[in-house]
Amino acid sequence: MNAVKRAAEAALGSLKNPCACFDIDHTVFVEVGEKRQAGCDLYNWLCETLPHVRIAFVTARDESPAARREAISDLKSVGCWRKRHTLM
Repeated sequence: MNAVKRAAEAALGSLKNPCACFDIDHTVFVEVGEKRQAGCDLYNWLCETLPHVRIAFVTARDESPAARREAISDLKSVGCWRKRHTLM
């Protein structure tokens, strides 16, 4: 993960609108409800160190208002929804 952090910090000067994209399942979660520590650590590092970086979450979960609420609830349960993000 240190290599990812170094690459992010090095690239920031040349990026107009930096964004990080996380796949919910298998990046933030190992399985639904089971936190993947490295993904959550990277998310928290971005929020704390580079707060101007926009964060998007992607998922292959079903698309419906209820599924979207459940995904956001899952993210909040592991501390990965600090501010308004994009969920796709």
